[in-house]
Amino acid sequence: MTKLDQKRVRRAFERAATTFNEADFFHAEIRSRLLERLELFRIAPQHIVDLGTRTGGGISALKQRFDGASVIGIDTSPAMLQQAGADCRFTVCADSHNLPLPDNSVDLTFSNLAVQWFDNADLAFREITRVLRRPGLFMFTTLGPASLSELRSAWAAVDRYAHVHDFVDMHNVGDALIAAGLRDPVMEMETVSVTYADPAQLADDLRSVGSTNSSCDRNPGLTGPNAWRRMLTAYDAYRDPAGRYPVTMEVVYGHAWAGEPNPGVAISGGEARFPLSRLRRRSK
Repeated sequence: MTKLDQKRVRRAFERAATTFNEADFFHAEIRSRLLERLELFRIAPQHIVDLGTRTGGGISALKQRFDGASVIGIDTSPAMLQQAGADCRFTVCADSHNLPLPDNSVDLTFSNLAVQWFDNADLAFREITRVLRRPGLFMFTTLGPASLSELRSAWAAVDRYAHVHDFVDMHNVGDALIAAGLRDPVMEMETVSVTYADPAQLADDLRSVGSTNSSCDRNPGLTGPNAWRRMLTAYDAYRDPAGRYPVTMEVVYGHAWAGEPNPGVAISGGEARFPLSRLRRRSK
């Protein structure tokens, strides 16, 4: 699993602040689907955090969904927050690993496509556990390992460098939630396919929303036109009958509830171990 260069991540989002709203169709669609899932829960949160709010699109939607609730948007990019609309008055520039919020002060933490950018998800999940009051809800989306698989495979035919980020398997995310003290995690996955007439437009869209290559294993030099042409040749193998280039996105939806760390649960090597006495008989 490659590590991200967080300085490059921040620079990419800073540069994308003025173009994000024009190219965030994927973010907006997944946010809409995550909001629909909120309807399954009978909750009336008064204090909400939109973690990784970017330009504040989630703030407006959450205010409409929960009338009267206070919604704070948190993001690491000052430039992104400067693009937030007039109804996004309460925004804070802060890191997910050090939330500037009191203990037990938040009823709902909502996070759309931000977890994959966390420098240390374990620390971030512990911070979310700290600020959630019982029984607060953490609801989020992230990307799974199959995301951008065609682009990843095409670049692998060119050189050994990382051109596409690694994404964590949803089972490992679930384990990290439990280890952080969150309880009853539920993880779901769906595959979303987008097509492009030209991979250059895909590259432009990724750049416009700040999703550029920030892997520590990226090519330290410039990627020249010859390498780009070789990648396109490899990508041609995936073109559909209409001649369009597919882009697979593995979208992971997750939620978990605030709880206390359980000394009876041990996470090791992707396994959760607990006493047999904790197993509950399933009713038929």
